[in-house]
Amino acid sequence: MIVEITDSNEKQAIARKVLEALTDWFEIEESREEYISGCVDWTFFANLFYISCGFKELEVFPLLWDDANPCQIYVMSLK
Repeated sequence: MIVEITDSNEKQAIARKVLEALTDWFEIEESREEYISGCVDWTFFANLFYISCGFKELEVFPLLWDDANPCQIYVMSLK
């Protein structure tokens, strides 16, 4: 199921959770806060997005990058 997130507070909470979990990539706190405050105007979709679009889980590489950064591979047949 794909769900559009429309509530501004929920969008900001989601953005904060994601960005603060990826501080190695989003190191500058001021930049993270700009993304978080600016995301209220963005379109957000959640709840098994790729699977609902027809993708299948293929494999997880838990150590491809490091323990805290696993890699999930999804595939979809092109007919």
